Amino acid sequence: MTEQPHYAYDDEDFSQFYDKMVENLPSHEYWLDTIDNLYINIVRKSLIHIKDSVGRVIELGTGTATTLLSLKNHLSIDNRTMDLIGVDNSKVMLQRAIEKIDKNDNINIRFHLIQASLTDFAEKLPFEHHSIDCILLTAGTFHHLITDQERIMCLNNIHQFLKFHTGLGMIYLIPECAIHIDDSLVKEDEEKINENDNNYQFISQKRTNWQDKINQDWYCEQIFQLKKGKDINRTLKWTIRTCTPKYLINLLMKNGFKPVYYCLNGIDLINSDQINLKDDDVFITPFIVVFQTY
Repeated sequence: MTEQPHYAYDDEDFSQFYDKMVENLPSHEYWLDTIDNLYINIVRKSLIHIKDSVGRVIELGTGTATTLLSLKNHLSIDNRTMDLIGVDNSKVMLQRAIEKIDKNDNINIRFHLIQASLTDFAEKLPFEHHSIDCILLTAGTFHHLITDQERIMCLNNIHQFLKFHTGLGMIYLIPECAIHIDDSLVKEDEEKINENDNNYQFISQKRTNWQDKINQDWYCEQIFQLKKGKDINRTLKWTIRTCTPKYLINLLMKNGFKPVYYCLNGIDLINSDQINLKDDDVFITPFIVVFQTY
């Protein structure tokens, strides 16, 4: 009997392998060498308007809290009291995050880990509405929202908690070419994903692409085998959806936000009014938009 694939992010073994997999991504393609500095730059911009009050940052889809821990290391030198809040729907990912955070105590920085989805986290947050300075959707998180309704629900949840006018939200988009891969390139892509980490191998088995003819977005379901030693441990899958920068900007503006900055190189934030995005613009690198409520 063929094993039905499990959702990757709910798998305990995958949570142990996840950090290594991210480390092995091509640095230049995903800005891994510079992205942490960009995140802290965005967070610090969101904190300019507060002095003695506690700063609050949420990372949606925090996974094993790697980004939150990096923020902690940077913010520690600012001698500022902070709440760093990680939201993820995966219990096993959050358990791994707890193990990492327990080794990184800091008297001025408090961690909060909350199990919730991207579409209902507003119901789970123990904070007042409009009290969050910065909300981050780091690399790839937004692409796990498959339907238009899910994307709108996520933005509505963000709107409930982001501070009016001064709070900053951020969404990191992966380029379409990294999600929708032509069939002729799938074998090459599988070889890139077959990474070894002593006991673990993560091997691409099947990729299925289909396109929504109305919005032109591509959907990609990937199935993997996670091997541990000589045994196949799990058959895993995930589904992600492309999103063009222009589509995202329009979606933000229809749901109570305005773009403030863009990033096209993983380093510099450019005022949004300096770039005129077009519907047919094609990006082969990631794209970051920083936004506020209006």
